[in-house]
Amino acid sequence: MVSFTHLHVHSEYSLMESAITIESLIRTASRLNMKAVALTDKYMLGGALEFYHKALSANIKPIIGCEICLSDRDGLFHIVLLAKDTEGYGNLCRIVSRSHLKRKSPTPSIDVQYL
Repeated sequence: MVSFTHLHVHSEYSLMESAITIESLIRTASRLNMKAVALTDKYMLGGALEFYHKALSANIKPIIGCEICLSDRDGLFHIVLLAKDTEGYGNLCRIVSRSHLKRKSPTPSIDVQYL
């Protein structure tokens, strides 16, 4: 049987995007014998630590990510970024913070040239 990993999952931390709690996400992934699952909330990493600890407790590999908006001369585009390791998580934190602090529109976004 081929293993499947969800790489784009929003939780309750993505307001008006999802109602699933992190606990429910991990419980469901465990019940389905998933080896790994990603949490990619929109524009934020607020649930990342809770997700990380609960996934590890359930012997599930946590993949931390975030859905962000990239901006360029043609507009805004959604993209999912995944952290490969601790350094990647730090980079993701900087990108998400910058998207909120330097935004030019109501939607947090990062200029494509910054990446």
